[in-house]
Amino acid sequence: MTTLLESSVVRIYSNGGKVVGAGFLVSPKYILTCAHVVADALGVARNIVEKPEQAVSLDFPIVAAKQFFKARVVFWRPIHPDEFAEDIAGLELESSPPDAVKPAQLVTSEDLWGHPFRVLGFPLKQPNGAWASGELRAGIGNGWVQLEDVKQQGYALEPGFSGAPIWDEKLVGIAGMAVAAEIARPDAKAAFMIPTKVLCEAWSELGEQAIAQPAAELELPEGQVDLESPFYVERPPIEFDCYKEIVKPGALIRVKAPRQMGKTSLMARILQHGTTQGYKGVPVYFEQADRDVFANLDQFLQWFCASVAWELNLPEKLADYWKGVLGSKNKCTNYFQRYLLPEISSPLVLGLDEVDLIFQHQAIATDFFGLLRAWHERAKNDAIWKKLRLVIVHSKEVYIPLNMNQSPFNVGLAIELPELTLAQVQDLVQRHGLSWTGEQVEKLMEMVGGHPYLVRMALYKIARGEMTLEELLQIAPTEEGLYCEHLRRHLLNLEENQELLLAMRQVVAVNDPVRIDTGTAFKLRSMGLVKLKGNDVLPLCDLYRQYFRDRLRVN
Repeated sequence: MTTLLESSVVRIYSNGGKVVGAGFLVSPKYILTCAHVVADALGVARNIVEKPEQAVSLDFPIVAAKQFFKARVVFWRPIHPDEFAEDIAGLELESSPPDAVKPAQLVTSEDLWGHPFRVLGFPLKQPNGAWASGELRAGIGNGWVQLEDVKQQGYALEPGFSGAPIWDEKLVGIAGMAVAAEIARPDAKAAFMIPTKVLCEAWSELGEQAIAQPAAELELPEGQVDLESPFYVERPPIEFDCYKEIVKPGALIRVKAPRQMGKTSLMARILQHGTTQGYKGVPVYFEQADRDVFANLDQFLQWFCASVAWELNLPEKLADYWKGVLGSKNKCTNYFQRYLLPEISSPLVLGLDEVDLIFQHQAIATDFFGLLRAWHERAKNDAIWKKLRLVIVHSKEVYIPLNMNQSPFNVGLAIELPELTLAQVQDLVQRHGLSWTGEQVEKLMEMVGGHPYLVRMALYKIARGEMTLEELLQIAPTEEGLYCEHLRRHLLNLEENQELLLAMRQVVAVNDPVRIDTGTAFKLRSMGLVKLKGNDVLPLCDLYRQYFRDRLRVN
């Protein structure tokens, strides 16, 4: 798939048809290149002061090779050693470029040292182009930035790369324009670029273009969003309500949402808020438990107690509390009441992630969840249990038979994570350094809704220049698209349950909400495939409607 770098690169020809250098599209009609490349193309002196009037011949070698276009010089800063910003030319296309051609994404930074880069140029005897790479260094006296080839093999920057866009792998955009190579000392392996900031200051027209500067280094969306990540989007008033609740003695918070909606990320932030209050925050990830842990209740509760002690950096001491004729639930309760809670001087915030895994073991689930409810109730009167605050995270509806007085799923603060709103998605777009119109944001949300993972994955790929929004939308609901693994996982889950599969066929067969069995509707909702509209359901987003219409062979 063509990247934003490749779709913006320009190849510039002399009047005789020889390739003389490169350039790059910076807006739908403007191109940047070096003044000396234009001079070579037109056969005039490199230091000519007057702006050339002749048109330059060029093509877009990656996406529209040999489709020739004409462009005229509209900005001219010729080679002049005494000028701060020299050797810059701005061209204006005489006709519109092909649809596949996209303007480059320009990025700026005060600190470029060590950033890896790549560049496509047209060195001698390589008119079809050659890639070079290396690392950026710092600026020099004339405003240029030094580039350094740090590899042993491959191309270094040399004549023919002039005017080419320098793609910064860290900032994910064009950091500057190649301008000169160190040809007097071939062993130096150095070259120079004019940084984006200098280009924009020199040519005022660029100030009107979208100069994107990512607010932070991009992050691949996977698993929990790091506590320090700038890409975590709060969904008011959820975080505020959770932070307010968790400081209450004996608090219990239930967080429910389908997979990849941000449950674990929210749990981590609740635990972190607890630590800012001087509490102990302990996460328990049930997916990390071995299969043998679920063999019976006694073994499961021992693993649970040992896991909490381990996270608190306390000796296990199971042998001291796991003896006698008392049942496993009593032993577990004693372990907390007589050992863990007294051993720490502050409240304990216990985060239980993916408790859905326990639902599969009904005998364990009934006793364990009843135990959690009992601890929560004891906190109303018992000082030691007031120190325990619970955060229970799950995806599925609770279908196991639990006595309403012994269930933790009908008490405490219930949090159901919603999709991101339009304003929140627009915020994420900006955090990824993308300057989008409202229409572009709406197009993305028409396909993936406000699903946090689907939105972030799209913005990550687009911000990295791996695809455009148009390319993403075209292949998103197919096996070729970036969501193929996500979609295939849902398909496999449906194929394991014919009742759900038939219901999903019914849902995607029409464009309007449909009425299906209530239990089935809630199961599909727990999977994150549908959303409720009154008593009816419809696909969560158009991505699911299109994909499952095709894969489930709905006419």
